[in-house]
Amino acid sequence: NGSPFAAIGVTGLTTLAVRFIKLGISLERIQPGKPQQNGRHERFHLTMLPLAMAPEVDHAAQQAVFDAFRQNYNAERPHEALAMDVPADHYRPSLRRLPDRLPEPDYPAEAAVRRVRSSGEIKWNGDLVYVAAALAGEVVAIEESEAGIWTLRFHAHPLGIIDKKTKRLVRPSALQPRPAGAGADTGLQGGEL
Repeated sequence: NGSPFAAIGVTGLTTLAVRFIKLGISLERIQPGKPQQNGRHERFHLTMLPLAMAPEVDHAAQQAVFDAFRQNYNAERPHEALAMDVPADHYRPSLRRLPDRLPEPDYPAEAAVRRVRSSGEIKWNGDLVYVAAALAGEVVAIEESEAGIWTLRFHAHPLGIIDKKTKRLVRPSALQPRPAGAGADTGLQGGEL
């Protein structure tokens, strides 16, 4: 839930999260204040903490330290979670290739499509509705349910519902992201850095 992965606001989106969505990667969030739900990630931060506590004097020197850390972490240091193997022993490149161009969203013909303005807003029924600054320039879809509820989404990712009274985007509990471990395909292998 920390930056650069999540932001404050109804959508919780950052520019990195937007890129992930465009690549078809599902976002998963842990409950606020529950780092134990993401123990492997938190343990990695603890391992990397000494690098953050004593940064190098310039970018080149810092990159050299990161490169040495990556080599040690992935190819030399055994991991208890991997039966004392190193991550390099288990790594397999993804069969999916990174696309040359990020795909455009495929919205149904009945959806109202809006481009998010540089201010993070869309025009809807004569009003400006704030969505997210991270989505500036992107195209979102508004779909009306049979009950007359306007749901906003970006690619397959639900963003919220436009409240008819307040003309604001709200995030009902039904649209909350799935809890961590619910099966999103990130293309990364465990222990990979």
